Amino acid sequence: MTDALAVFAKAAVPGRVKTRLLKRYSAEEAAALHRACVLDLWARLSSRYAGRVWLFCDAEWDEWRRLAGNARFRLQSGGDLGERMRSCFEGLQRAGAERMAILGSDSPTLPLELVAQALEALEEDRDASLAPTEDGGYCLIACRRSSPAMFEGVTWSTASTRAETEAALATAGYRVRRTALWWDVDEPEDVDRLCGEPSLGPELRRFCAERRSR
Repeated sequence: MTDALAVFAKAAVPGRVKTRLLKRYSAEEAAALHRACVLDLWARLSSRYAGRVWLFCDAEWDEWRRLAGNARFRLQSGGDLGERMRSCFEGLQRAGAERMAILGSDSPTLPLELVAQALEALEEDRDASLAPTEDGGYCLIACRRSSPAMFEGVTWSTASTRAETEAALATAGYRVRRTALWWDVDEPEDVDRLCGEPSLGPELRRFCAERRSR
């Protein structure tokens, strides 16, 4: 099957990204962390899925366009997150993808094995798969087809987002499988956890080293 993986990322503008970190970090530091997350996640995915990774940004951002290249860079379209993800899936389908996944940049250490499991589930007896996160959401959603109703009624960024998404998918006729649980980097305490990870990408290692040196 033809795979396509889309990284959802915001433009790394201070004050517009990772705003929950502003309780401890400056807007510039929060933006630097977001940038490091995107760069390391992109590099890890590209090492395994070369030529099949796309970057969907919320606004025009030169660095992300250079990173993905014009052929793989897209602007997100739609209103809420559900509309933007559905639009992304529709675009990937038109590009010829048979198995599609959207990943959030807030989980830069998501194991590639879980990504593979989510895609492989679509070869078996499932139409969609999710990588759930500890906060009640999910950091990856994969599917074989899009549907206008696949995210209907979902409330975003709450402890019930995953459960509501699974219910919406079931109502739309999807059979859903979950991978193992993972986690997001949203709060200052999550940054502490991230910087304690033994194997980080080069950009996150640099970010953590700079924080420790202060």
